Amino acid sequence: MTARVPAARRQTLDTAQAGARTRNVDACSGVAAAPRLSAVSASGPHASAHRNLQDLADQSAQVQELAQLRVGLDRVPPPTAVAQLVFDAGIYRTKKKGNLRDTDREVIAEVPSGAQIRIADQARTSTFSLGTWSISKSHTWVRYSGDEGWIRDPAIGARVSDLPVVRPKKSLVAKPTHPPTSSIPIGIGTVSRPIGIGTKSRGVSREPAATTTLEELRTFRSAERERYEAPNPAPNAKPLGLDTKMMLKVEPKDFLVRVGDGLLMDRDMESAITVTKSPFVLNTDGTLYGGQGKGFATYSMNSHNYAGVAAPAWAGELEVDGGKVVAINNQSGTFMLSDKANINIIKFLFRHGVLNEDDLGDLNVERVYKPGIDRDGLLERHRYLWG
Repeated sequence: MTARVPAARRQTLDTAQAGARTRNVDACSGVAAAPRLSAVSASGPHASAHRNLQDLADQSAQVQELAQLRVGLDRVPPPTAVAQLVFDAGIYRTKKKGNLRDTDREVIAEVPSGAQIRIADQARTSTFSLGTWSISKSHTWVRYSGDEGWIRDPAIGARVSDLPVVRPKKSLVAKPTHPPTSSIPIGIGTVSRPIGIGTKSRGVSREPAATTTLEELRTFRSAERERYEAPNPAPNAKPLGLDTKMMLKVEPKDFLVRVGDGLLMDRDMESAITVTKSPFVLNTDGTLYGGQGKGFATYSMNSHNYAGVAAPAWAGELEVDGGKVVAINNQSGTFMLSDKANINIIKFLFRHGVLNEDDLGDLNVERVYKPGIDRDGLLERHRYLWG
């Protein structure tokens, strides 16, 4: 005898069996899926209960899907730090102006746009800021004009060429303990002057930097006679020469600079001179001409012509603060003297007590390595003191 099952109950059992088969198939495939109600059962007398079951199944499937997504994200490797750009060894040309900084991040030289810098193989790199409100920037250790230091990477432009190959010499010569010297007459007798080391930059061949020593300065200060040699114009320079019409407009004596108590004074010895980058001229007899620092046009020496000196020992610019010299250069379109002229003005200031031995380290001296038309040449730091 066969038991009869009501139609509604039989329909419910069929739905449960179909759901079980669906779960078994999904378990075999490894994909979590919710069982679906048949269209017939969804419209039957137990449709409300079936919909609740269906909602629970859907929520369970969503939870499983989110869990699998989280596991996938956990397997993704974390982002790596952005690596600093490393330049190959070679000679590069700067594409913008920058500063060369030492290990203490102090500026030791200004690198103009278009200058050539050298980057050694496996050069040091670093990222740092210059202050509390400064943005950190990548820097590379480079060589420029005989100095080495940090320069920011955005200032480094295109690579010009490889570094020159240094080939070993056939015979090794012992390095001298003292620099090679050449004799120049100063005061009484002659004094040996060390020869500087030449460099190249921006395609401009440079003469060896003129240098002096503390011993040479002491010797010149004690010499009985004060006399300076007139240096030649810088190589490849084309000085404008004296303008006789301009010379006739002024009296050189109006721009006479005197020295008192270790200070540069005006012609009347009334006040110490204070000027910013003003023309000065030193004659070979030790007479100094320059602006009087009184703020009036008649006392400002706007041209090296005003001194009326045909062959000066030095012609350039001085920055003077309260009679003390803080900066020197040999910028002069009229004469365009070599940087040996800077040594002459340093000797003058040291002899007359305007500079002492403690001042030499803080003195800002620059030399022209590419002359311009009229006091607009390119300057670089002049390492004038040997040792």
